[in-house]
Amino acid sequence: MHNEYIATSKERDINSQLDCEIRKLRKKTIPPVTSYLIRGVIFGYFIAIFVGVAYNSLSAFGTGWFFSIVGAVIIWGLRCTSIIEFNKSIEEKKSTLNLKAQEDIRKVHEDSDRKTREEIENYDREVKTYFRKIKNNRKSLERMVDFACNLFDSALIDATKMASNAERFIKIDFKYTVSMTNIVYETSVGHSIIYDMKSHRYRNLDKDTECEALAAALRKMIGDYILKKYVSKQVQLMYGNNDANVILHFEMPNTNFVPATVII
Repeated sequence: MHNEYIATSKERDINSQLDCEIRKLRKKTIPPVTSYLIRGVIFGYFIAIFVGVAYNSLSAFGTGWFFSIVGAVIIWGLRCTSIIEFNKSIEEKKSTLNLKAQEDIRKVHEDSDRKTREEIENYDREVKTYFRKIKNNRKSLERMVDFACNLFDSALIDATKMASNAERFIKIDFKYTVSMTNIVYETSVGHSIIYDMKSHRYRNLDKDTECEALAAALRKMIGDYILKKYVSKQVQLMYGNNDANVILHFEMPNTNFVPATVII
């Protein structure tokens, strides 16, 4: 999540910078031909007078004035061509900036994904390392495992009573969450107990990876206990876990079950 937040923040900065750069690229507006015609008429008039006087000819005056107006139109056309080319280059620059921004954003998210994958791999590697340490020192967990197994047995007794002779199967959801200071147990038959590390004389855990490793180790040990103890009961045991949260779903046939009597 941290890497994703940083990537999103960088993407926002890149887009903000892109907007600023694009706003600086302003297109030019093609001027109206009338302004050039007016200038051509005015300046052409004075030029025509000069030409007419120089050649002492009215036709020279008219010719000079005509070509001045034509020249103004030509200048306007050249100016339009220049502006069109300029505006075209602006669009090309915008396209280039957009492509560069998209490429930068892609690299930012690729880098974020790479870092996240590395962190997940390192996290999983650390969990496995702690799990192996716990397995190699499983004797130290005997009191903790006994507590959980006794709680399961107690829950099974209550579930059996609740099932009575009306349910074909006895079912229990046995859940627990490992934190650095305690383990919270909950069952589907109403048990909710906090196992405090300190009061049971265990050192508190230091990392989330230790919590997840302990949760996995407990799942294995509690599961082995259940399957071994109730092997003759045709039990089904399914596991589910999310980090340090574990759920064991237990089912076994209810030997007290009595089928309902058909009335009609």
